[in-house]
Amino acid sequence: MTAMTRPLARVSFGLFLLAGSMLAQSTLGTILGTVTDPSGAIVVGATVQITNVDEGSSYTATTDVHGDYTQVNLKPAHYKIEVTQPGFQSETVRN
Repeated sequence: MTAMTRPLARVSFGLFLLAGSMLAQSTLGTILGTVTDPSGAIVVGATVQITNVDEGSSYTATTDVHGDYTQVNLKPAHYKIEVTQPGFQSETVRN
């Protein structure tokens, strides 16, 4: 398998609805995750496109030196997450 055809083997993510203190609650959430290649190595600098499929709004994040990404202040909805990185096949996770 060449570098150009290696899939991003795993795009892990979490959706957390955050509640503030008892005095101030929030209905917004956060999507976060780690991008790794098929061998389990982290992927630095990958582009993570997070799309609210209910509204069509889109956000872009980039993985850091640990392969992690975070997008905050998201409305509860159905999301599609697409990860791209030169030299790898893109990977999409829905819902």
